[in-house]
Amino acid sequence: MEKTIKVKSILKGLLIAFCIFILVDIIPFVILWIADSATSTANQIAIQKWAVKTSVFNFQKVYTRNSILPLLVLSEDYGTAIEYYKELEDLQGTDNLNTELIIYSYIRTGDYDNALMYASLINDKSRMAQIYLIKKDYEKADIVTKDLLSEKSIKASSYLYKSEILYHNGDYQQAYDYVDKALNLSPNFVDALYLKARICNNMGKSAEAKKYYSMAKYLDIERDKTRE
Repeated sequence: MEKTIKVKSILKGLLIAFCIFILVDIIPFVILWIADSATSTANQIAIQKWAVKTSVFNFQKVYTRNSILPLLVLSEDYGTAIEYYKELEDLQGTDNLNTELIIYSYIRTGDYDNALMYASLINDKSRMAQIYLIKKDYEKADIVTKDLLSEKSIKASSYLYKSEILYHNGDYQQAYDYVDKALNLSPNFVDALYLKARICNNMGKSAEAKKYYSMAKYLDIERDKTRE
């Protein structure tokens, strides 16, 4: 009789422990599910941060941090995004997608050395070229851009980088030709429109420069409106 009572007591304890384990296991995911129905990005982030805080097991910590990273970057909370990414590194839970987000975060915070380090880590040559241009290291930017322009499918940004390098070197006609290639692929490419305006101004094409500057400014304003 006593043995039966002990067995029942042990089984009851195990059942309670199992229920607690299941509860702890699912809480962060339930919170993420609730976050999906939030009425604003700010509310969604606030709820998802609770999911991060309630994560106990490593797989939960990795999942919740990866879930919130895009929203943090979208809301320009780059500091928290970087903090969570470093935690993901400790958990060995990083991938190329979240690394791309953190490269962008470092660029936006002006930490170009870290941005370049991570871009090199995942061999993101487009970001590497962009960062070298920001750092005014035109020689290295040109080396990376040559690789980008040798690819089968060339992106508008690759033509833009080449145009910027040529513009810096004072070769305005070739810079004009390359920025045109960028705009042929992406007519509303704001950075390319601003660059074309600067190139035209240096070539003495003031009317054309004003035209492209106005186009870029208008698109910039419209883009800011969509972010509000």
